[in-house]
Amino acid sequence: MQASASRLRIIVHGIVQGVGFRPYVFNLAERLQLQGFVRNNGGMAEIEIEGSQDQLDLFLNAFRQNPPQLARIEEIRMEPCPATGGQAGFQIVESRSDGLGPRFLPLDAATCAQCLEELFSPTDRRYLYPFINCIDCGPRFTIIEHLPYDRASTTMKCFNMCVDCMAEYSDPANRRFHAQPNACHDCGPQLFFEMAGSRRLSGADALDAAKAMLQENRVLAVKGLGGFHLMGNAQNAEAVQIIRKLKSRKDKPLAVMFADITMVEAYCHVSEKEESLLESAQRPIVLLRRKKECDLLSSVAPALDEVGAMLPSTPLHYMLARAFDFPLIATSANEKGYPILIDDQKARDSYGSLGVLFHNREIYSGYDDSIMRSSSRRTVTLRSARGLAPGQFNLPFKAGVSVLGVGAHLKNTFCLAKGLEARLSQHLGDIDTIERLDNYEATFNLYERLFDIEPQLIAHDLHPHYQTTIFAEELARRRGLPLVSVQHHHAHAVSLMAEHKVENALAVVFDGTGLGTDGNFWGGEFLLASYSRFERLAHLENVPMPGGEAAIKSPWRMALGYIAQLGQTGKNDCFSDFLKDLEVRYGAKETAGVIAQIEKNFNTPLTSSCGRLFDAVAALISHGGHVTYEGQAAMELEALARDCTCSQSELSKLKLRYELDTDSGTIAVKSTTLFQSVQEALLIGHARECVARAFHAAICDLIVGVLQILRSKTGESTVCFAGGVFQNTLLSSMVEEALLNDRFQVFFPEKLPVNDGGISFGQVVVALSQFESSY
Repeated sequence: MQASASRLRIIVHGIVQGVGFRPYVFNLAERLQLQGFVRNNGGMAEIEIEGSQDQLDLFLNAFRQNPPQLARIEEIRMEPCPATGGQAGFQIVESRSDGLGPRFLPLDAATCAQCLEELFSPTDRRYLYPFINCIDCGPRFTIIEHLPYDRASTTMKCFNMCVDCMAEYSDPANRRFHAQPNACHDCGPQLFFEMAGSRRLSGADALDAAKAMLQENRVLAVKGLGGFHLMGNAQNAEAVQIIRKLKSRKDKPLAVMFADITMVEAYCHVSEKEESLLESAQRPIVLLRRKKECDLLSSVAPALDEVGAMLPSTPLHYMLARAFDFPLIATSANEKGYPILIDDQKARDSYGSLGVLFHNREIYSGYDDSIMRSSSRRTVTLRSARGLAPGQFNLPFKAGVSVLGVGAHLKNTFCLAKGLEARLSQHLGDIDTIERLDNYEATFNLYERLFDIEPQLIAHDLHPHYQTTIFAEELARRRGLPLVSVQHHHAHAVSLMAEHKVENALAVVFDGTGLGTDGNFWGGEFLLASYSRFERLAHLENVPMPGGEAAIKSPWRMALGYIAQLGQTGKNDCFSDFLKDLEVRYGAKETAGVIAQIEKNFNTPLTSSCGRLFDAVAALISHGGHVTYEGQAAMELEALARDCTCSQSELSKLKLRYELDTDSGTIAVKSTTLFQSVQEALLIGHARECVARAFHAAICDLIVGVLQILRSKTGESTVCFAGGVFQNTLLSSMVEEALLNDRFQVFFPEKLPVNDGGISFGQVVVALSQFESSY
């Protein structure tokens, strides 16, 4: 070693474990003839590098510019250290766990092109091996037990690599160099098939049995990357109905797995952006417009014009999907109210009579499938799970204490934060059963350990009866921690503001319901918000919500709330035919009972919810009675609106009315006026799809109209949009275009879920702002 040699210690934070980072550093150092080592340490990568200054400069430039494709470098810290002069070459050395700092976890990645080519190549030694992977793809988060990320820290620890796999693992020139899940037919996980009354099959026989069942239009459970799927022929009505019965899912859409993008295009309209999402390493379910002429069963997604399409994400799914000329239903196998199914024995108990295709690699953390939706203007995340979670976000300021945001009741995620980093959990579903609450707590314990974040402060929703609020209170009691309650819509607004580093903004938060500071259920809110506080400047008017939760499940009840608010529950007004129809369908006694409930104000909370307005309008336009899943009425209304073929000038003749009440200082949007104008349009003969489209246009107009008034009052022209209503891409695109044309600065979520899945991040930021400002 020359006397002029220098040595640097480099600490790299980010997604640098399980993504080929150490092999990348090794090969780069070897190419530049540098000495030193690289190792995993805690949640970071630690490098010591020695050579001439020119060599070090070349290393640092290349190192920053071309990291492995799955890596994400967040921070690099460097310091000089004494040159040794005696080390020969560069090494990957044994991992340590004393590294401090933020931790980042590698995410599961879909099978890469090279592994896919090997999978179907008869001359390759991994031909048809259903667990083929390399440094660029395969299981990551779902198999991690603890950090640092090494094979011994994963559920692959029980599989000892054969001589050939170890040679690949040890070869710097091989793309499986230090690929922790590396395995093959001889030494890795194996497939098994079991069905009650039949002998257990393994390997190729197990796969063949599963293929035969699918070919015969039968249904089976299949173990994937983050849990079990129920699978069956998406073109066979009986198979679809069996899956619906098993899932207790009467109408909710079922995800469909297509063998490749060509098959997707035979059934759906696919834009370049949507194709890119489908083929990404994250492999989300992408909502696509169904082609009217395609022969996909309508029962896959009843009354909707979209299909939840996905491409295979694992070698096993590729081997199944490519075996058929029809698409496959691929929906999570958990029963209603239960978390994602990951346990082999539970799968046998539940589906052994049908048939179970599984493997002996343990799933350590259950993952649902992520869901995304794209329009010409933007892509929104509807569910953040496999490939997208844990979500790893930056806080807009450095936290003085570590904090837990427990999230919402529906579409739950929780968020842990420390320093500048926030970690958002995968989608955990609706926390409304003991089983889901147990899974919630187990996942929290896992994240607390993996990310080394022990909360010193807990944030929860304002609603006292949410299971997440009760969990927060119990955890705070056990650990002696302070609690901060955060209003639902403020958390929505701040989650988006913090994602975009916007400190002050007008926020439009439209969703189902969330408890307001006045004790009513909000959901049609215009706020002036900062991270620590908010002011409610405008909202949709409060209307009765007869039966509370019952009105959510029966949109006709919500319609009666609007009709009662208008004072038109008699027989001789524009709603008389609608009321008669309700009496025919649900009985005069039931209808009269709901009206009486409203009049006596019995179990009839008030709500300003835009989501409930969509429900009520859907009941008028589509004669909707009951819904079987959240958002069903609004989704069907959006699909109907897209069927409208009127020109802009024709639609302008169908301009629905709304009014603004400014008497109290806080603007109240008279949504009852809009509701009545919808009925009037129907009565004079306008087509249902055109009225649905006009309703969307009216919601857009009222949003823009209110924001124009608020801009003139406050001087604020930055607007953030959040809440489940803005999952509606027809509405959000209309609103964004109108506001940009009027010189507003507009923000929608980009990586966070637009629905309640993003609330926990907002809770964290609000709680930190309020807590730290009090000291």
